[in-house]
Amino acid sequence: MTPTLAVYPEFFAVVQGADRSLYLGGSGSLLRFDGGSWQPIELPNAGPVRTLHRDRKGRVWVGGYDFVGWIEMQADGAARLRVLARPDMPQDAEYLDIWDAFEREEGIYFRALRDLLLYDHEGRPQQRWHHPGRFGAIAQLGPDLILQLRGDGGGLR
Repeated sequence: MTPTLAVYPEFFAVVQGADRSLYLGGSGSLLRFDGGSWQPIELPNAGPVRTLHRDRKGRVWVGGYDFVGWIEMQADGAARLRVLARPDMPQDAEYLDIWDAFEREEGIYFRALRDLLLYDHEGRPQQRWHHPGRFGAIAQLGPDLILQLRGDGGGLR
């Protein structure tokens, strides 16, 4: 059996879309399986896609290496990644891998190594928080969003 997709076989995220398609995020790859065939979706860079999230409206959000975006279906049935604007941050700053997504009423949070990004449900960047250490777990406790900070100035916030 010969592979027909040029992808490195290491995957980090999986989510089912509203149309029941399956999406896989991997090392430099984003794939869509519609039940019959696999389709690669072009990425803005060769880094890993570690986070996929289906929001309450059924949209599939993508957290990749130094980008956040979502999947848009084209008229011809092909899936395309729409990369969203970056939050207010220095032009040369990179937020590297996106490790997690967490949805709340105010929007969707994306946890990177040293940055926490908030996008509203329409895809507009709302806020960015930076920590010189590393961000850890993110969770909701009652009405509050709790975030673990690692390294200097660590703890729960």
